[in-house]
Amino acid sequence: MKSILKTIAVVFGLMSVNSVYAQEESVQVYEEGDQLWGINYSIGFPDGEFRDFIEETSFRGFNLEYDVFVIDNLSVGFSAGYKLFHQVDERSTYEIEQGNAGISVSAKVWKYTHIVPLQATVRYYYAPSFDSWVHLFGGLGLGTSYVNQEAWIGLSTIRDEDWRFSFSPEFGIDIPTDGFSSFQISGQYNYILNGHQDKDPLTNWNIKVGFKKWIH
Repeated sequence: MKSILKTIAVVFGLMSVNSVYAQEESVQVYEEGDQLWGINYSIGFPDGEFRDFIEETSFRGFNLEYDVFVIDNLSVGFSAGYKLFHQVDERSTYEIEQGNAGISVSAKVWKYTHIVPLQATVRYYYAPSFDSWVHLFGGLGLGTSYVNQEAWIGLSTIRDEDWRFSFSPEFGIDIPTDGFSSFQISGQYNYILNGHQDKDPLTNWNIKVGFKKWIH
């Protein structure tokens, strides 16, 4: 948890430093009142304790995003999405808890984790130079995520689902294409806090690739 808080501190520190730098250089990326509507394809990589349940890469994910610039280069907005992690263990021993006791079952196991994040976002865009053809950005998403984890063991299904608090630091590049849209690629770290039954945090890395429509 401490390492995550340090990551968030670094995010805001870099955003603040680059905000000062951008003002000194008078580099304007987006103006106050501009809007960005976007869609991203997302590739996910399980991390931490989550890898004990599923360790395979997810190629099933997307995000819908909206940003409005409250001042030059600084936006607030909203992000919603969906991601599915899936893994099949041909022969696995699975622990099933029943009250204060538990049993072990050895069988073929299908594992699924569905994640639906709903987050408010803040992002800062900046350019390395006045005539730069690529913009850099950093930001943070805060909100909640619906998590549904399932294990199919023979004819039995074990399901655990709830809503959990989540936050997602992100860094990426923004490449304008025609004056009305841009191509974006970014790296994001998702941290979903414990839900009920004292579960371990669910963490994963994402690579996001997509387009955003620029309205100004």
